[in-house]
Amino acid sequence: MRLKRLALLPLFACLLIAVGTGGCQKKVTKVQQASPPVVEAPKPAPEAPVAPAPVDSTMFKEAALAGELQKQAKEALQDIYFDFDKSVIKSDGESRLTIIAKFMTDHPAMRILSAGNCDERGSEDYNLGLGQRRAQAAKDFLVNLGVSAGRIEVVSYGKDRLAVTGCTDESCHAKNRRDEFTVLQGLQPPLSER
Repeated sequence: MRLKRLALLPLFACLLIAVGTGGCQKKVTKVQQASPPVVEAPKPAPEAPVAPAPVDSTMFKEAALAGELQKQAKEALQDIYFDFDKSVIKSDGESRLTIIAKFMTDHPAMRILSAGNCDERGSEDYNLGLGQRRAQAAKDFLVNLGVSAGRIEVVSYGKDRLAVTGCTDESCHAKNRRDEFTVLQGLQPPLSER
């Protein structure tokens, strides 16, 4: 046993010297560190297919109905036209206003805007007044047909909103002398269809 200890003594001495001096006759090889294993990130699980939301057929019906109502309103609420420097409703205007009154009666929640317009001749102030008289004449006619006055607002644009620009003949002027109608709110199906 003693011989074994003595045999280890030169090795022990070499280690002490190696540590103290940084070297030894025998080369001590470094143990190479192994690279850490490459670990792949887990792949995400495939997404489960999302089931489509249930189709609410009433949504499509309401959208179709709204589109149809918009179309009907556009057909019913057509412009009426006036003679030069006049605010008197002409016979073709009376026919159109009768259609508007019927449509409003069928749609009791609907409110409209009656907007008077003029051609570009005349002063700004004069045309604003004339446009106001035209819009009011249309409102009065509708009220006489049974439409509540509170359902019709009146405005004048004078000569600020020309339908036709760039020409100076009478056919252009005639298209600018008008009262136009816009739905403000309440375009809903008639009560009988709800």
